[in-house]
Amino acid sequence: MESLPLEKPSPSVVAGVVRASLGPVVEKHFGDECFDELFDLLRQKFEESFSIVDPEETNISLFVLLKRRAF
Repeated sequence: MESLPLEKPSPSVVAGVVRASLGPVVEKHFGDECFDELFDLLRQKFEESFSIVDPEETNISLFVLLKRRAF
């Protein structure tokens, strides 16, 4: 079987995948007020960090700590 080369996805694609997978949980728990802003900031952070990531590295770890604001 022939292996296809692994291409590093763009920061926008990674942010979109995270948004699609975690979006409903975040929206349900924190509400939709901060939803777009949160994932826009996440995309910006990915764009900043992708320039220093080794393209041969295939593992990506993501740790996000969210705190609910007091009302």
